Formats: sequence, C-alpha cells, structure tokens
Amino acid sequence: MDELDKAVVSGIIEIAFAEGYTISVNDGEEDVLLWSSKAQDVWKAVDGTGEDYITVSSANHKDEGFFYLLYGNRSKGEMEDGEFMVTIADYSDTEVCRSIYDQLEAKAMGRKIC
Repeated sequence: MDELDKAVVSGIIEIAFAEGYTISVNDGEEDVLLWSSKAQDVWKAVDGTGEDYITVSSANHKDEGFFYLLYGNRSKGEMEDGEFMVTIADYSDTEVCRSIYDQLEAKAMGRKIC
C-alpha cells in the first residue's frame, strides 16, 4: 500500500467515523473485521491481500454501501505525472458512499486521489 492508498483509506475511516458509521473489512476472501468503530482495528484488517471491500454500516449494522479498494494499482510514471489510476476501483451508488467519495475528492484539493 503506497502513500496515496493510505490517504484514501485514512479518508474513508475519518469520514465514516465522523458521521457515526462503523466499518467492516472483507479482504476478497473472508470478512476480517465486522462493525468496528476503531481506526486501529481497521488499519490492522486492511491490505492483507492487496485489495479490500470496506463496508460502511449504520449503528444498527445496516449496510450503507461499500468501497472496493485496489492497492498499488498505479505505475511510478503515473504518480509522477499526477495521472492516478484508481485506488477506489468501485463503490456503491448510495447516498452515504457518494457523500464519502465527494468528501474525499474535496480533501484532495483538486488533485484526484481516487
């Protein structure tokens, strides 16, 4: 996981928790974390396989959507050019996920991070 990937994961964690959601992590093979509200637990759970599904849930464990993340999915040249391939390969078209995605873009200050 490179620095850009870490910034994306950090942003999802920060925004989701600030809005009162919990996070679950599936590494593409199994659920490795369910309904956590602790950033350190999420960090321990991510990047075991180079990809993760991060699911955002409300307090009653209702899934509000997911982000499918691919880590290291860009070449060195792309990073130097500022033309980034996606860390967020896919996400749910829900109000919650669109809001988180939009906030991530705003935090990037004009540089597309995902």
